[in-house]
Amino acid sequence: MKPVPVGAKGEFAQTVETRHLASELDSSLAAVLSTPTMIAMMEQAAINAIKPFLEAGESSVGMTIEVSHT
Repeated sequence: MKPVPVGAKGEFAQTVETRHLASELDSSLAAVLSTPTMIAMMEQAAINAIKPFLEAGESSVGMTIEVSHT
């Protein structure tokens, strides 16, 4: 992997659909974007940020996440 410069940015956009809602995981929950979906979107943006610096066959693995979804 080439060095990833400080400030590298990645973007990911997705239209929220019914399948992305917390209520799809548990009907007692609100019909709002689920936290797991939000984290998956964040992960995709992070992948997009480092893609230009990956060599052929390389990937990335996350280690920790600290997030508040309020």
